[in-house]
Amino acid sequence: NNPWDTDKNSGGSSGGAAAAVASGIAPIAHASDGGGSIRIPAAICGQIGFKPSRGRLPCGPQMSFSFLSTGGVISKSVRDQIDIYKNIWYPQHIGDWTGPIRISQIDIKKKLKIGFLSKAPFCDLNTDTANEKCLDFIKNIEKIDALNVEVEQLTINHDNHQLFFESFITLWASLLNSLPLDKPFEKGTKYLMDVAIKATARDLQLSINALSQVSKSIFSQIKGFDFIISPALPGPPISNSELLNPDVTLEQMIQSGFETTPYTPWVNVMGLPAITIPTGFWSSGTPFACQILCTSFEDEKLLQFAEILETEIGYIDLAGKNHRVCPIAPGYI
Repeated sequence: NNPWDTDKNSGGSSGGAAAAVASGIAPIAHASDGGGSIRIPAAICGQIGFKPSRGRLPCGPQMSFSFLSTGGVISKSVRDQIDIYKNIWYPQHIGDWTGPIRISQIDIKKKLKIGFLSKAPFCDLNTDTANEKCLDFIKNIEKIDALNVEVEQLTINHDNHQLFFESFITLWASLLNSLPLDKPFEKGTKYLMDVAIKATARDLQLSINALSQVSKSIFSQIKGFDFIISPALPGPPISNSELLNPDVTLEQMIQSGFETTPYTPWVNVMGLPAITIPTGFWSSGTPFACQILCTSFEDEKLLQFAEILETEIGYIDLAGKNHRVCPIAPGYI
């Protein structure tokens, strides 16, 4: 249940971690992200969710060759994220999936080029309300004296939505191949396990090839931006009852999940670092968040940028009071 509204969902898959932090049970919690599973629940619960670049953290032995998934944490502040990662970064290039690690800082004298991504790739949802809230946040960034920013509208074009979805699901399901087949799993997990079992090595390789072509296309379109900002989600959290609809098939549920969380999965395909931070509230009173990503595998630079925003803008609660850490859900103070 979502601590801000217990009739609503906390997102997933690390929804329990986000709910625990948002309700004040813990200041920080472990999470993992294969398609948005750190960033989505953090955004829904009004906390900080950071997904590192592919390859920056060791994830073995079972997932040492993971194309999509990486570990991380959900916290109440960017400051806490930075403190945690100072202790768990792996200091060297460790695998075939990662680019060169550049520990760089923001040059405050240089103009930062920020891309505003109003329309998520592979999605046709109307996101006008989310975009308006995201633009309000960007306007606050433009007011920060310590930053020199130039904002440009960014559109990412890619044609084949269905190929992206099918390739992603094949690769995502393959992460479950290490699970024992004789155990009782929830229906959604079992469905993905069945997808993984039926997929051949050729199917898996074709999926990797397709997503690699997606990455190549998108990289050419986002080159030159220091940061890209978008809504974290196109709408507020759905009710728990909607997730229990017996008339919806598991395949429809998974397809619907991609449509209601369109801003995060493509970032896993690209292997880029990304962070979600709460910037306001939906009319329902649940948190609204923006996603910020860096295009060049510079995780430290992204965290530094987010820390500046935390210091200069902060986080507001429902009463309009400003905080330097994410507020605890009202029913749990």
